[in-house]
Amino acid sequence: MASGNPLHILEAVRARRGEWVTYLEALASIESPTTDPASQAPIQDLLVQSLRELAFKVRMIRAYPSGGIIVAT
Repeated sequence: MASGNPLHILEAVRARRGEWVTYLEALASIESPTTDPASQAPIQDLLVQSLRELAFKVRMIRAYPSGGIIVAT
């Protein structure tokens, strides 16, 4: 893990650039219009899974008319 040194953080981020790009492409490729709550489930599932892998406690809050809000702590 990178120390608090800005150069170490930058090196750590650059080392994982490919992973970040792939992840962002996956997020961007999922259709999730605000006006169609059901269509938001795939992107919410991906985000929830990713957050849980990072040891966050995740819960969903229903929110009309959207598909809800992800809360991670």
